[in-house]
Amino acid sequence: MLLFILNSIGVLIAHTIVAILFFLFCQTISEKHAKTILTDLYVKLGRTEHEVEDSVINPHLYAMFSSEKINNRISDLVGAILKLFSTLVSWSLFLGIIGTIAYLAYNKKLEDGSYLWLFVAAQLTYYVIFIAAAFITKLLTNRFPGQAKSARASIEASASQ
Repeated sequence: MLLFILNSIGVLIAHTIVAILFFLFCQTISEKHAKTILTDLYVKLGRTEHEVEDSVINPHLYAMFSSEKINNRISDLVGAILKLFSTLVSWSLFLGIIGTIAYLAYNKKLEDGSYLWLFVAAQLTYYVIFIAAAFITKLLTNRFPGQAKSARASIEASASQ
């Protein structure tokens, strides 16, 4: 009984920690890539970061991330697909963990509690596939999935301020 409880709690904690670490990894990559794009644009304009105002840089960024370009459209499409699958997989895994815990506890199959760790393995496998799909999209389009759409939203938000 104690082993089953420890497995259940451990799986829930591991699932949460892995999800948070994956989110932080994606945020770090996104921020690093955004800085690289801005640095390249400053070099192209021949100015430093402090010399350029948003009104000067926004048209260049908007042209770079325009929805007219096919690579930006592909990036946006792959981003939407990955976001949908990510949401579905995350919720499915979480509900699967809760459902399996309830099933094992109800049917008194407490010795099978170690099988709950397969959900964490499935989560890690999904994240590896997600990262591979993101980098393949980056190689094909020079954009991470959804990057163009989020860049256009940021440009429009900064322009409206």
